[in-house]
Amino acid sequence: METLVGLWSASAARGAGTGTGMGTEDADAVEDAAVVFLADGAGWIEYSYRTLLELETFRWKLDAAGKLQLHGVTSYAKHGEERPSDVRLRDVGFAIAREKLPLGQAVDVVTFSRPLWGNEIRFGLVRTDVAREQLPQFDERGRRERASYGTVRSSFAGGLPGYAGSQEGA
Repeated sequence: METLVGLWSASAARGAGTGTGMGTEDADAVEDAAVVFLADGAGWIEYSYRTLLELETFRWKLDAAGKLQLHGVTSYAKHGEERPSDVRLRDVGFAIAREKLPLGQAVDVVTFSRPLWGNEIRFGLVRTDVAREQLPQFDERGRRERASYGTVRSSFAGGLPGYAGSQEGA
């Protein structure tokens, strides 16, 4: 699991900065999809357009062949909709490579064999230190507070719903 553990952003793979914490506020960074893989096998995918719009929590693992198995737990939407997730991704191949982006910066980019969100198959590594990462908030304040991407307090008490070991500080 260690190879995927981290915060990955579709915008970071394009070198555009991200709307989710790279600190760049350019026009290309307004829309983003980001995925967080935690070392304990939990994680989430978030979609934002100026603010967080959708959040999908999941459990993940790598099988014996090194393929990603991802099983959605709960879907959340900005206006309070919550439902069981229907996300099921099986046998997803991936490769991680260091790439030089158009503006000259180098970033680790993971390319999946099929989309994780919408049409997104490429995500740039934002950071690997995600042990205390928390779910983002569904409000305008949440986006601005995420400049360091680890300071947002979860609006979901107790951490990620649907799996053991999600208590804050665990």
